[in-house]
Amino acid sequence: MITKKNRFRPDRVPLPPEDRDEPPPAADAAADLPDDFDLDEAKSFDPVVVGQVLIDTSGSTSTEGPEIQAAADSAVDDVRRDEVAAETVDLEVVTFGGHVAATGFAPAGDLKVPRFKFGGGTPMGRAVDTAVTHFEERLREHARNGSSVVKGVILVFSDGHPSDEYEAAFARLRSLEKQLPWLDIYPVAVGHAAVETMALLSGKKKPALLKDMNFRGLFDWFSDSLRRHSRSRKGQKVTLARPDDWMQ
Repeated sequence: MITKKNRFRPDRVPLPPEDRDEPPPAADAAADLPDDFDLDEAKSFDPVVVGQVLIDTSGSTSTEGPEIQAAADSAVDDVRRDEVAAETVDLEVVTFGGHVAATGFAPAGDLKVPRFKFGGGTPMGRAVDTAVTHFEERLREHARNGSSVVKGVILVFSDGHPSDEYEAAFARLRSLEKQLPWLDIYPVAVGHAAVETMALLSGKKKPALLKDMNFRGLFDWFSDSLRRHSRSRKGQKVTLARPDDWMQ
């Protein structure tokens, strides 16, 4: 069992200066990371799941704001109450509505979901760019500290079209997905979202369409997926719950 004694806690370790559902291949993990990642010195004693959720909080989602907030709170609470996932899942929440805000990564057991502020445009490009940068930085931290990332899960949902430049940021995300076979990206289109644009978020998965504004079902599925992955090892196939209650 993973315990707090051997769990890597980034907030307590001084950081050095910067520097398909199908099972990923069992090749050397170093081949899955960018060139500047050094896993040769990593002891890989502490498996970690890295998860991000990017939430559209633009003005057009304000009507569903209370439901989105409640669903996000419930999802994080579910992971926090899981003895294993609370320690082995690293989680970040990124919101984009008028501006981009990010909680930063933290063990799920320590993450506090902010009160979302709804309004403004849809700076999805900047949100994705921020998320990719944070994801890469977190992988570097884990590699330096001997933690083995067994799974990455990124959920992005929006009901509109990006109000900023997004092509380069989306390309960065697809490039990361291509480099890391164990990374799953789930674009979810809500209402009248620009599905063709959201399809550019992933080279592997088509955007899912949210059914009946069921944000609770979507977030419950996301938290359940994180908890299932938290009990896995790299290369192990994990069967996820069917998304029938929230996906059209």
